[in-house]
Amino acid sequence: MKEEGEKVKPFAWKPMILLTLSFIVFGWGIDHVGFIPALLGLIVLSAAAGQVFRWKEVIVLSVVLIAGAVGIFIYGIELPYPLFWWR
Repeated sequence: MKEEGEKVKPFAWKPMILLTLSFIVFGWGIDHVGFIPALLGLIVLSAAAGQVFRWKEVIVLSVVLIAGAVGIFIYGIELPYPLFWWR
């Protein structure tokens, strides 16, 4: 007996690729370009994985998340990551 229901949608390759790439960029970037640029790459690529990408929202999200992460991880628990490649 066959039942009607929602069709199976095709696999979402874009989010899978962009999220994987964002993790790779962060992992590489934290040692090579610094904590803040690595976080920025992670946030932008992760936001691009969604269905809607709005630059204004991504900029506000980036500022808030980076400020919180720097406050918690760099100054709060004093992880020894450089903020930028020159520092």
